[in-house]
Order: sequence, then C-alpha cells, then structure tokens
Amino acid sequence: MHITKLDWRYAGGRVEVRDEEGGRYLLHLTNAQMHRVVSQGDRGLLFVRGSVYFPRLSADNSGYVTWLASQGYQGIINPFYISTDALQEPSWRLRYLQWIRERSYTLPADVAPLFVSMFTGFREYSPQYHAGFAYAGTAHLLAISGLHIGFIFLMVWLLTGIFTRNMGIRIGLATLTVVLHTAMVGFPIPATRAMIFTLIYAGGYLFRRKGDALQTFFLTASISLLIWPGSIMGASFQFSYLVTGSLILFAGLFRRWQYVWVCFLCFFASLPITAWHFGYVNLLSALVNLAAVPVFSALLYSFFLHLLLPAALIIDPLHTALGWLNQVTWVVPVRFSTISTLLIFGLLTAALWRKVHPYRPALLALLPVAVYFSLNASPQAITLENRNYRIEYDPERDRLIFEHRQYQPQNTIYAERSLLQRGIVKVGELHIRNAGKSRFQHIRAENTNFE
Repeated sequence: MHITKLDWRYAGGRVEVRDEEGGRYLLHLTNAQMHRVVSQGDRGLLFVRGSVYFPRLSADNSGYVTWLASQGYQGIINPFYISTDALQEPSWRLRYLQWIRERSYTLPADVAPLFVSMFTGFREYSPQYHAGFAYAGTAHLLAISGLHIGFIFLMVWLLTGIFTRNMGIRIGLATLTVVLHTAMVGFPIPATRAMIFTLIYAGGYLFRRKGDALQTFFLTASISLLIWPGSIMGASFQFSYLVTGSLILFAGLFRRWQYVWVCFLCFFASLPITAWHFGYVNLLSALVNLAAVPVFSALLYSFFLHLLLPAALIIDPLHTALGWLNQVTWVVPVRFSTISTLLIFGLLTAALWRKVHPYRPALLALLPVAVYFSLNASPQAITLENRNYRIEYDPERDRLIFEHRQYQPQNTIYAERSLLQRGIVKVGELHIRNAGKSRFQHIRAENTNFE
C-alpha cells in the first residue's frame, strides 16, 4: 500500500494509505509502529497484514463515523504485521517535523508537544491536555484552522511592515507563508479552507478586483464543498462557517469594545453547533476567550523567538497563564429540541436584514434558553462498556459506577464526556473502582464514595 499521509496522535498514529485500485484506508498504529514508520520514511510502499473494518454508527462514535465517511475512507486497518523495507528516504515534510521536534523538546515537557502539534500537524499532546481546552471552550485554539492561519498571516504582515510599506508585497508574502505552512502541516481540511479564503481575498486585492469578505466567504464555502462534499456533515465545517459568517455580518455592529463583542458573538454563534454535537457547553467560555486568545497568540509567536535564541523565558509563564484560564469553567449539559435549534438559525437569518436592532435581545436570550433546557433535561439509564472502562448510571437511585478495566489516563476524560453529552452533571453517589486517585472534573457528587 502507498503512504499518502501521516497523522501522529498521542500514544499512536494514523497513516492514510491507498491500495492498487486507489481505495483509501486508514491504518491505526501503536506508538511503536508509528515510530518505526516515521524513522524509516514516509514515501514508498508498506506491506501490511491485518483486519479491515468500518465502524458501525452508534451514539458513542457518531462523530468519528461521520468524519470517516466525509473523508471517503473505505475502511480502517488494524495491522498485526508491517514491513517498511520498501519505504524510501523521508520526505521534506517529515524532515521538517524532525527539525521542529529537535527544537521544541528543549522546552518543558508539557509545552513541547503543543508546538509540535501546532507547527507540524502531528498531534502529540495528551487527551488530558486537550480536555482542559475542551471544557473551557477554547479547544478551537488547538485546531490548525482559520484562527491559526490568521495568526501566521498577521505575523508575516507585521514583520514585512518593518521593511516595506508596499501593500502588494506584504499581502503576497503573508499569503505565500500561509500556503507553505498549510503544506507543512499536511493540508488538513480546516487549514486548507482558510488557505483558500486567503488566496481568494489576496488575489482580489493583487489583481485589483472589487470584492468583499462576504463574497469570499460564499466562494470559499462553494469550493470547499466541491472538493469535500461530505464535510458539510462534520462539526468542523459547521463551526467554521457559522462563526465566520456571523463575524462577517455582525462584527461591525458595535464600534466600541469591539473585541469583547467579537468574543461574545463567537460564543453565541457556535452555541447551537456545540449543543448539537457535544451536548455541553462552558457558559463562561466567552469570558475565558477574552484572555485566552491573546495569550495563545503570544505563545505561538514566542516560539519563533525560541527558534532564534537558546531559550525564551516568556513561553513558560504564558503557558502557565493559559492553564489557569482553562480552569475557569461552568460546564453544563445543553439540550436543544428541533424547534429551538430552528429558532436559533431563524434569528441569525433574520439578522441579515438592515434593521438588526430588534433581534439583539433575542440573540442575547440564547444563554438563559441553554440553561433552561439544561435544567429540564431528564437523564436516562446508562450502561456503557468497552475494553478500557465501564459506566453504569441508575437514575432512580442517582448512582454512578465507573470502573477501569484496563487503566489509561484518558479513560476518565472520555467517560466524563459521555456523561455530559447525556445531560448528567451531578449525581448523588459516585463509585470509582480500580483507580482511587481518578476523579471526574465536572460530574459533581453529593455523597462521593471511592472504592
């Protein structure tokens, strides 16, 4: 099988391959297998023996199955034998990855994986690290998407302004850097969409064609759907275009305190999709993002200083501050009915009219609506088992039992996410077995018993 893409994950990896007939498959590799492939190279052939399957759609893996289908994968391969003898030397992207890793891992252990993930597309930070951002509502900072591409564009824009005032040169160099960076991280779909947006907008300026952000927005969405038609079902596409469209339409409503308004606008625009896909939201995420976005951008920019200097003392304090911000949470389950979801989209559509003022109170009213549906959600009995852990919730006795079968640090994170998606945020009795130190972060208990 031909390797087409490497995607590193914490404690393992994923390799996209094609067979002789052009079918696309996803190899799920262990840490040792991934190290073996990366050390050997990423161009050429892999000889693989293993089982091929496509996961069945269920309530617990609907997002993953939807993503697989939208990418056009024909199956997943769990290999028990891999031969890398036919691989050639590493590609330029793999050599770039190794170069970044050499410099990143001179930083503290919990900081280095963040920069490797951001600048190579190989996700090396742990699920526990990602969970902190997810609960705080800042997980978008870890995605290599439009916001990250905007950071890169702005950095080059500011640096080139030191040497020239020619707008064409500055926009051209910033756009070229965006394209190069997107290629280095492996052309992930969110970053590629942002790259297409940047190319269209920059091309309109350089060729002196009149256009605006809204036209570019719709053209980018059309091109993205032509390339990846199945992506419209994914949360990434829906988040990107709902939030971006809301920013284009409504960011200019308030001239004063515009940054504060933008943060709250992003929160309310993403609330329907958050509720639909994840079932819970941090009601303080707008406040957290007020500080987290500039801190995170400063953290990324300081990494380039670290590439030039032996050490950058500013990185560690910024990372510590970001960790404090991600602890500011008020996580509640959110349950939206079909009618209320349609009502939200109706309000956003109505706001397209020039007279938008009457609809502002309705948009701000979404917050108590979320709390209302949260408080009126009725939890159901839950029995969830896999090879790593078991969850059993009895609503009549208000008792939750969580048992590790095969202990992994991320077990509690995934279990807690499943409970929040089902509307459980507080229980009367909580029994955790086989791991006395493991605690849920947001599943509060009145009479907690640890066994």
